[in-house]
Amino acid sequence: MRELLIEVRGLHHTYMEGTPQASESLRGVDFDVHRGEVVALIGPTGSGKSTLMQHLNGIIRPQSGTVMVMGKDLSDSRIDPRPLRRSIGLVFQRPEDQLFEQYTGDDVAYGPRLMGISGKSLSQRVRWAMEIVGLSFEEFKDRPVFMLSGGERRKAGLAGVIALRPEVLLLDEPTSGLDPVARTEFLMRLKTLNKEGMTLVIATHSMDDVAILAEGVYILDNGRIAMSGSTGKIFSKFEKLRSLGLDVPASVSLMAALKSRGWPVPLDVLTVDEAVKEILGAISHLSRGGISARV
Repeated sequence: MRELLIEVRGLHHTYMEGTPQASESLRGVDFDVHRGEVVALIGPTGSGKSTLMQHLNGIIRPQSGTVMVMGKDLSDSRIDPRPLRRSIGLVFQRPEDQLFEQYTGDDVAYGPRLMGISGKSLSQRVRWAMEIVGLSFEEFKDRPVFMLSGGERRKAGLAGVIALRPEVLLLDEPTSGLDPVARTEFLMRLKTLNKEGMTLVIATHSMDDVAILAEGVYILDNGRIAMSGSTGKIFSKFEKLRSLGLDVPASVSLMAALKSRGWPVPLDVLTVDEAVKEILGAISHLSRGGISARV
């Protein structure tokens, strides 16, 4: 059993509480993250995803309920969440807006410098973080931030958080606005971080991103957890997902359509590569039985 790093129980949050404009964002949310996992948080705009994410590293304190992060109860006002943020890094929806130094390398180095890292160790840390996100250290370290493209600024913002080497990385809509090539490259780099031991929590609208990355899924609807479970299990309930206004990955839709036509294929297929493998296996199975495959 993997170590439980984040445990949320009965979390409620109301914006502008006690005023006529009060708006309840979270309504009794339970949420767990174990070490080494990639957990996806899905839901339409306004469902409470960003609010929940900001509770996980203490930007927002619990009004009601508990948020335990790496053994610390963030509902306890005596707990200072600032040191915790070195272990729980949050990448906002537009990380490029977090840049403030003149040069890219200096911006990425800012957090590690505050941690007391200097000299060769600092240079190595910055190089590692920049290369992870796809920015050449030698090419970009001395480049003024204002000369970066939009995609490069996003990578630099992410590198600045990764350079802290957090145990848990929280990402809010990480592929929003990226073109297909940049999106695929970025997802592969997140996979690399997870393989290196970093736990990831991703809030997203993109079901395809979830299919590629996540092993567990929580679906928020109107501030409540509507569904939770393994990615394959959640995506196999495509009718329920659609009733919540959510789509499913193209691979899942394809397998469901084939299944409805009598093809011997599973419904818990997540990626295109997996779908191709299952379809080829089904064609072979049908051919051995003397049945022609029809779509």
